[in-house]
Amino acid sequence: MLGDDDRRFETILQEIARVDGVDLRCGPLSDKHSDMASSPFAFYRGTAGLYYRDLKDEVIDLEVAPSSKTRIQGDCHFENLGFVTEGGAWAGPAWVHFCPNDYDDAGVGHAEWDLVRYAVSLFLAADRARCDDEGTYVDWPCDRLRTSPGFAAARPAVKAFLKRYRKTCAAIVDDPVDRWDSVVDGFKGKHFLASYEKKAKKRAVHGDHFLKKSKLAKASDLKSQTPRLKHQRGRLERLLGPRAGMVDAVFRPYVDDTICDLAVRLDAGLGARDADRYYLLVGPKVDELEGEDWRSVMELYHLVEVKEQRPPAFLAHFPDLDPANRMPSAHLVIDSQRLMQRHPDRVLDEVVWNDSHWLIRTRHHAKVGVDADELADGDIADNILDHAKASGRAVALAHGRSDKRSVRFERHMCERLSKPAIGHLVDLAEAYAERVIHDWVLVRRLVRERTPSNA
Repeated sequence: MLGDDDRRFETILQEIARVDGVDLRCGPLSDKHSDMASSPFAFYRGTAGLYYRDLKDEVIDLEVAPSSKTRIQGDCHFENLGFVTEGGAWAGPAWVHFCPNDYDDAGVGHAEWDLVRYAVSLFLAADRARCDDEGTYVDWPCDRLRTSPGFAAARPAVKAFLKRYRKTCAAIVDDPVDRWDSVVDGFKGKHFLASYEKKAKKRAVHGDHFLKKSKLAKASDLKSQTPRLKHQRGRLERLLGPRAGMVDAVFRPYVDDTICDLAVRLDAGLGARDADRYYLLVGPKVDELEGEDWRSVMELYHLVEVKEQRPPAFLAHFPDLDPANRMPSAHLVIDSQRLMQRHPDRVLDEVVWNDSHWLIRTRHHAKVGVDADELADGDIADNILDHAKASGRAVALAHGRSDKRSVRFERHMCERLSKPAIGHLVDLAEAYAERVIHDWVLVRRLVRERTPSNA
């Protein structure tokens, strides 16, 4: 007869097998699974499907109402919010703001799903920062305690996140037109996010570091006489020959200029790391520049990411929640992103190719995020509080923009997030974070046993 840990372990393995097509007990271990075993936060990032299975099975005892349905990010966690140039790659420093920066799991869901997923991630991000700073993940045995020394810093931050979300919803109710079109930016002084915002602005078009630190500059070979992508071992592999011609022919109609070069993007992200994706270097042909060096007009060029799109993580467990979720996967992402952003990317489209749905979108020059371990650069409690408050406002704005016909959704969320309800959600998020740590212990033990260096 299976014990509680054995049953839970089977559930975890089933969900990983469903999403990744791998039985961790005997199948090949990928870099994704090794990374997931590195910390509870990484495990949580890589198992969004398990989170939604636990919601469905009421392992997470979360009550939701029909009126909380809206477009959600779907995988709302600490590292999936950051700074981007609104409107796509061409925008300058003035267009940089803090917002959700990943919509791969977006669709119609319950707002509370995003709120709790982000709240849990705050506990696990604090755990990551505190324990990594102390060398815990290297030295602690697999039977470590569930409660993390970082949790004490996270509790006030989770409460502040929920309160700021509610406050933003209330502000929208009072002044919907102006508030829906507002953004989160302008961080000053010692605010944790101020240096990241400054970095992003410098990387935007016409920013001081655009030619050195932007996504375009890092991916492009500036020593080449013609526009081309770098070959970066383990990261970017340039496409040549017939395969390059085939990809160019399929995706050229969806971009606004010549595809100057193509590459396969390797090992991107965590949750969707196994999905195929390409980078396209897009801009004018050299012979169209009338004698100018292409490097002198790099603002005319940009990167377009083409990614094989999978269904959002929640859809397998909540397939009948809303008819909109029956859209093809790439179209659902595009539709959600266009609604949730004030000014969506200029290049944002979809195509069906090789029996798969592919998402085509601008790769932002100035995309800058915050890694969980960077919370340890200073006071963790202050840093995570700053991030939580900014995220509360950013997520509320994204949710609210989904339907601008009325403020019914915002009114409901103001009522939903009463003081007792916020306290309950903080407790619920902490309890689930403890479960994630326990789940991670089970998987980490298996991965370590199967890793040759630990045999």
